[in-house]
Amino acid sequence: MQVIPITIEKKLFPVKKIIEFHGETIAYEVETFSKDFENSEQGGFFDLSNWGVIEIAGPDSLDYLQRMSTANVKSLSIGLSASGAFLTGKGTLISVGTFLLVEANRFLFIVSPNQTENALTHLEMFHFQEKIEIKDRTSELALIGLWRSKENLLKQSWQSSREKNLSYALLPRDEYGKVILELHKQGLAFLGMRLFHYFRIQAGLPWMGWEVGPADLVLEAGLDDFVTRNKGCYPGQEVVERIFTYGQVNRKLMRVKIEGQGLESVPQEQEIKQDDGTVVGTLKSLMANPKLEDPGFGLAYVRKAFWESTAEYRTDIGLKIKWDPVPGEVPNG
Repeated sequence: MQVIPITIEKKLFPVKKIIEFHGETIAYEVETFSKDFENSEQGGFFDLSNWGVIEIAGPDSLDYLQRMSTANVKSLSIGLSASGAFLTGKGTLISVGTFLLVEANRFLFIVSPNQTENALTHLEMFHFQEKIEIKDRTSELALIGLWRSKENLLKQSWQSSREKNLSYALLPRDEYGKVILELHKQGLAFLGMRLFHYFRIQAGLPWMGWEVGPADLVLEAGLDDFVTRNKGCYPGQEVVERIFTYGQVNRKLMRVKIEGQGLESVPQEQEIKQDDGTVVGTLKSLMANPKLEDPGFGLAYVRKAFWESTAEYRTDIGLKIKWDPVPGEVPNG
């Protein structure tokens, strides 16, 4: 069931553009894309109250998540988080999110809104004799994304694994409106989700159901940092370790810079080709730059033979594409 973001449901702020986006109703632009970007320079927040929050609690919760996910949850102290995923035995993605240890033997798994049902189903499917209880807490807890905010602005916030300017916090859903109105009074701007996706793509972080899906291997999706090695067995672990060791991924999701006319209206998925027509990859997403004179960003699956290329490529409609690896990114192999 679709959860409507609280800012839209309660009409807390005027919003220029509300749209259906990958199956979810979102505040796409609060003012304009460029104005939201300008406002973000002084700090702001994103309404992520439609994201899923799943609780896994009980005496066996630690062991269960340790052997079912790619995250090393045994390393967490109370209040700390770890990015991770649930995989099939073939190493393909089921769900991707953040594990948060809120107290001893009680974890929250936080996922983008289109993943909640799949994650719940998967957790219940493999739950047999363990002493755990799995609950959907989305109706009680709501996520907020803080951009360039002051330290400790909200208690128990945690930083994004990829973007140093972004942190997250969970709030009681019935207090959410009051809290964000207070944040706004303190000078933080309400920011549209178009800008969130621009920052996300700029950080090289894929969105489940857009750039990546259930047919994709976790290491094809560029989620190497969501996998903890040497933590013990979990579904898909043999496949993942074989890829790390022998480099058998044939394609990889990489950040790209994009130049061309009309980036705001072009088809999202396009083949990327050499001048001779050889396909070198597939553009999965793109976002125009808020400063329209600058190149936009996108995420593209790139064939292994071309990972190290510095050449410029084109799509069928003439967009210019160059690989632009996220700092520190090293493709497998």
